[in-house]
Amino acid sequence: MGGSFTYIYAAVAIIISPRYILFIGAPFERFVYTMRSLQGALIIAGVFQAVIGFFGIWRVFIRFLSPLAAVPFVTLSALGLFYFAFPGVAKCIEIGLPTLVLLLIFSEVS
Repeated sequence: MGGSFTYIYAAVAIIISPRYILFIGAPFERFVYTMRSLQGALIIAGVFQAVIGFFGIWRVFIRFLSPLAAVPFVTLSALGLFYFAFPGVAKCIEIGLPTLVLLLIFSEVS
């Protein structure tokens, strides 16, 4: 089992939303307001995924998807995150490079 990366784009969109950037008040108040919105969005998304899985709606859609159809989606998602993640890795190469190597090793083993 691994962590779900499904919510990353939604979380980033909520966090950098102009609605929260223009928040007047202390930074802690902005943090609390943003985290409450993020938590609510994740709860709704989780309930939606649970309902789809429980009622078997996903089986209808999975018939039309093959691993070949999923490759462009995963590739484009990874390239979109590359813009944010790689500068962070480059700032601290002592941690970033071993992390990338371990990620490659563990992704090939499983």
